[in-house]
Amino acid sequence: MKKIGCLQIFAAAIALVSLSLYTRMSLWPWDESVVQLPMGEAIARFQAWGGFIEPQPYVLRIDTPYGTLSAKLWVNWGPARTINLYRTPEDWLVGIGGGGDAVMIDVVDKSGPRMLTDKERNKTDDEKWIFLGYASADGFISASRLPECIELLGEGYTPYRKKYQNQHFCSFPLKQ
Repeated sequence: MKKIGCLQIFAAAIALVSLSLYTRMSLWPWDESVVQLPMGEAIARFQAWGGFIEPQPYVLRIDTPYGTLSAKLWVNWGPARTINLYRTPEDWLVGIGGGGDAVMIDVVDKSGPRMLTDKERNKTDDEKWIFLGYASADGFISASRLPECIELLGEGYTPYRKKYQNQHFCSFPLKQ
């Protein structure tokens, strides 16, 4: 049997990484912010995935003691780089991204985190949501540091939190 040397293993690893960079896939997120949620023992991870041939979507990953859920969000097309995070009275997590894309996840379900159905989504009162802050690939900014603002970027619409929507950009920088 032929032995595989360290140089061959290293070359194979370089080839695999090069292939992932050349194509549109990534082996791991390029950047990530991690947020300890106030619901149960849930953790939210807002991840930016790379790709050279075509942009890849952002991902909101929820880790709980009961399981993990990864929700693909919008494609990384430039200005939409943050997600507003909210806690509902039902202890659900809501994320509203640039352009108004919204995702709702039950993070305390004992069978594991799950996406809410349209029927469930329609039952929550967005006026009672608690704004937690902004997540971006660069980090998390808590609600105590910046006021709530939803950037629609001239592109989108969301039926939620209408009084906090800005048709374009928010007037403050979303930097950590």
